[in-house]
Amino acid sequence: MTNRGLDFATGRGVPQNSIEAVRWWRMAAAQGDAQAMHNLGVAYSQGDGVPQNDEDAVTWYRAAAEAGHALAMNNLGIMHEDGRGVP
Repeated sequence: MTNRGLDFATGRGVPQNSIEAVRWWRMAAAQGDAQAMHNLGVAYSQGDGVPQNDEDAVTWYRAAAEAGHALAMNNLGIMHEDGRGVP
């Protein structure tokens, strides 16, 4: 499911559709896929396929980081450093 979301995010073999990418990533994240959680964090951080929302980005980065996703850990640290989506 995560890869199918990436197909839609990049337009690989299907028409590019960020909203559809997010839909696939949500399904994968609900099954505990850390990469999908990270991808949702990026989507919310950038407002790609969803309304831009730093708090939601932090939520997804944190979930992915807690699942051991290294890049999510890094991105979560950046959000804290920049004061985005956190007190």
